[in-house]
Amino acid sequence: MKPDEARSILNEHLAGYRKRSYADLLEFVDTTETIEVRSHADTLYQLVAQIRWDDGSKRALRVSGQLGGIRLAFSLLPDGSSNSK
Repeated sequence: MKPDEARSILNEHLAGYRKRSYADLLEFVDTTETIEVRSHADTLYQLVAQIRWDDGSKRALRVSGQLGGIRLAFSLLPDGSSNSK
């Protein structure tokens, strides 16, 4: 899979998490979601998404995803502010 294609698919999947509230995502802390996705070339790949605590204070959530060697992540604070990495 080309890196740009992996980023696009991963961004699309993580957008679903970005739309959810902090309170909603708390239910999924320490979980991993593994799904199969198809590339534009119809090749099957495994996408892994995780939600973890981003800091020792257990305040910020870290949502990350990996696909084809590409990893994207963002942190979410209780006030709804976010940053991408």
